[in-house]
Amino acid sequence: MKSHQSINEQPMSMTQHPMQGASKFSTKSTKDAKEWLEDLACRFAAVEINMTTGWRKIYLYLDEQAAKWWRENQGNFEDWYSFKKIFEEEHSPSLASIRATAAKDMADRKQGKSEPLTAYYHDKIKLIKRYETNMPEAQQLEWLQAGMWHTTLEEFLKYTITSTKELKNYAIQIEAKQSLLAKIKAEQDEEERTARLVQQAQQIGEQPRYVPPYQRNTGSYADNRSMPNNQWVSQQPPEWHNRCYQCGTFGHIGRDCHSHYSKNFRGE
Repeated sequence: MKSHQSINEQPMSMTQHPMQGASKFSTKSTKDAKEWLEDLACRFAAVEINMTTGWRKIYLYLDEQAAKWWRENQGNFEDWYSFKKIFEEEHSPSLASIRATAAKDMADRKQGKSEPLTAYYHDKIKLIKRYETNMPEAQQLEWLQAGMWHTTLEEFLKYTITSTKELKNYAIQIEAKQSLLAKIKAEQDEEERTARLVQQAQQIGEQPRYVPPYQRNTGSYADNRSMPNNQWVSQQPPEWHNRCYQCGTFGHIGRDCHSHYSKNFRGE
């Protein structure tokens, strides 16, 4: 029968994959305490550690200040559920802190020079909702305008837009227009490139071909030796193909050679 060892006695392997990615909870961060606990509980379950008793090992994943808080208050924790409730209440960031962080993020979020307006819009709306869920439409538009790229803003101000929905539709139309213009320009560039290539080919065809002096109407066999191989061969006498490699003359091949040299070579 397999013995069940207490979590306090069972060594926790820090090299197992599920626990390698576990981050320590810091009291100075804006990390949500509830989400952090849920993530850690999932990792404990992956290495078969039950949170009913495993929660007592959570102090290993707390930074110095949070671990100090643990030592001072561990007597108040009866079980996992009581610890979870107290931990979340103690370490959840205050509303003022959340709003301050969201306000800074909204102010820092600017549209990039080549960034699509729709991408900027969706990202900025998320920050606005984090700051205030029910922010008035007019105020949301002010935040959105504050971060627009200057050329986008100049174009935007030409229209009367009174809601974020109208701004979203405007952004979609603008990007569709830009995409169409880019496609047209690409087609025009390709047509111009093709026209230049055709013109260059025509100019090359109209230029007179340079013929070296030694190839100009001489008809000489010696003068034609510098011509391309296919042209040079075509102007040779038909018997050129029957040149003897024994005596070097034309009209027969080596095995039919009757010269004195070839006889001596064959030992006749």
